[in-house]
Amino acid sequence: MKRLLVIALIFSGLINISAQEVVLLNFKTLSSKFDKSEAAIKDEKKGVNSKTWFDRGKLLQDIYQIDLEYIAEGSGKTELKLYYKEPLSIEKDEEKPNTEIMKYERIDYIMENGALSRWNKKVEITDAPLDKALVAYEKALEFDVKNKYGEKVKDQLVKLKTNYKQSGINNYYNDNFAGALHDFEKVLEINKLDFFKGEQDTIMIQYAGIIARELKEYKKAADYYTELCNLDFGGPNMYLNVKNDYLALEDSAMAVEVMENAFGKYPDSLNIVANLIDLYIKTNKIEKGLTKIQESIDAYPNKGELNYWKGRLLLNTESEDKIDQALASYEKAIELNDGLYYVYYDIGFIYFLQGQDIFNQAGLEKDAGRRQDINDIATEKYNNAVPMMEKALELNKENMDIKKETLDVLKRIYYKLYGGEDSRYLNVIEKLKEF
Repeated sequence: MKRLLVIALIFSGLINISAQEVVLLNFKTLSSKFDKSEAAIKDEKKGVNSKTWFDRGKLLQDIYQIDLEYIAEGSGKTELKLYYKEPLSIEKDEEKPNTEIMKYERIDYIMENGALSRWNKKVEITDAPLDKALVAYEKALEFDVKNKYGEKVKDQLVKLKTNYKQSGINNYYNDNFAGALHDFEKVLEINKLDFFKGEQDTIMIQYAGIIARELKEYKKAADYYTELCNLDFGGPNMYLNVKNDYLALEDSAMAVEVMENAFGKYPDSLNIVANLIDLYIKTNKIEKGLTKIQESIDAYPNKGELNYWKGRLLLNTESEDKIDQALASYEKAIELNDGLYYVYYDIGFIYFLQGQDIFNQAGLEKDAGRRQDINDIATEKYNNAVPMMEKALELNKENMDIKKETLDVLKRIYYKLYGGEDSRYLNVIEKLKEF
């Protein structure tokens, strides 16, 4: 999975940069204050005081901010030198020629094409300062019986969410997906507090789902995408994400249920219909699929694609004349929409398979007259396949796999009908070389 550029664009302005007054946080001073805070929370009286915990939370946020006060994604080397002086050294990344590392005592800034991409802290006062800050604010509220710190804590939590987002982006860019997911989930956790009345950050939910999937935590990913579905965010495609996660969990029953819910919500979405019918075929729920697709056809009689999927279902029934029924649905599909290349391909492929089977039967026939009759029937099937395959080839501008398969079928048919010297056969051979 590549960089979440959308996140970068959304959050690149989170950190304020001001050249007017540069006041850097003092590492030694904050370290000393942290030691005092550690002692204070263990003190019998101070440890149950709201102010102790509120001040600790602010301190921990400052500790997180050390060496990050004046940076933003895209900052150049000149800006970093302005705020943080000359680095100890600037090293090239041997594996990435466009990457340089500005090395300082406590932090490395990684520059790509001359712009700040991410950073790695090497020396910290304490681990997980943001998590500890969140705990501190929760404690401040717990001991705040007179409600003196409520609004102050809320203001700090807003800033804390910004800190977590920045940290999550940096973790993500450093390929620390687990760390990124943790940070984004903390934003969602804070949003559940009464202060924010269940504020829904759909971007955070979406990227938590993306990263959970990257970590192969498919159930968690499905839960996040389901939450987005319930918020009507992202349209039909969100349901497809949930479906894919349940399939990754090998839970086809839930995948079907998800797509049925999507069908109920977006009955006019061809993508939803296609995915639902495909699932019915794979899970052998053909009759249920036929009922659903007929509902769609009745509601949207002018959509040829629906008849195509009905044909696909019919091919998987036990009916003796299933092929004739499927072909009738396919013909209806192209009658309504003559631009559906895959319908022409399916029709052509059916005729090709029929012809191939009949040619094989002819090879087993000992009687010459009977063999010729059978070959004539097979030849007719091949002749029926040709215009369908040629039309599919003409219309298909998007699916190279099916285009290659179409050419391969035409190659076999042309050779059988016209021989190896025919221009149509030779032309297909040349086209196949492109693949």
